[in-house]
Amino acid sequence: MLRIPRELKTEIQEQIVASSRRGESGWRFSHRDEDSLLGDYLGNLRTDKRKFIKGHGEYDWEILYHKLQGRGKNAYEKSTGADAVITFEIVNNVTKKRSVKSLIFQAKKEGNKAGLKNQKDLMDKIAKGGNFIFTCSENGYYAQTEIEGEKTNIGDFIAYKFIECKIGIDGFEYDEKNQLLINKGVHIEKVKFDEVKVRIEIKRDINQP
Repeated sequence: MLRIPRELKTEIQEQIVASSRRGESGWRFSHRDEDSLLGDYLGNLRTDKRKFIKGHGEYDWEILYHKLQGRGKNAYEKSTGADAVITFEIVNNVTKKRSVKSLIFQAKKEGNKAGLKNQKDLMDKIAKGGNFIFTCSENGYYAQTEIEGEKTNIGDFIAYKFIECKIGIDGFEYDEKNQLLINKGVHIEKVKFDEVKVRIEIKRDINQP
């Protein structure tokens, strides 16, 4: 479980919810293509690097998004079942402790379940408890942890389930340099990512309650 000071956690959550609402308005412009919807939405989550300082605490934080290669002979989406990975990283600049967790997900437009069962099975094999289905529609964007599971607004899901550590895998991340998905330092699967990526960065101290 990530240890994040309450004030910082609230700041992150409010930023995610506000950015998510703005991202959902992109349906009007990008609804013809699932990848375009996904890129437009997650692009709205991007922020400049931020530093959080309070008392003796100082933290850096970031949220990273990498799009998996979905087309071509060696498309890694075919072996992972996922469109992309979202990673949350926070560094305590006082203790130098780095904590990281991630989610992988498959994005679909509402009504499109083509290949979804197989994709979900593949994601569960790689990251059970650390994956979800991202559904986009004119009426809202939603997250589901199971194909027929409860729908949660995507912004609330990331802010209040992922950041609150109710879902996601600690120590699971994407190694940009070596292009690897790794879990607690152990290589899971060789992957390649498109150039598109979204970054949100924060810095602050983790020892505060």
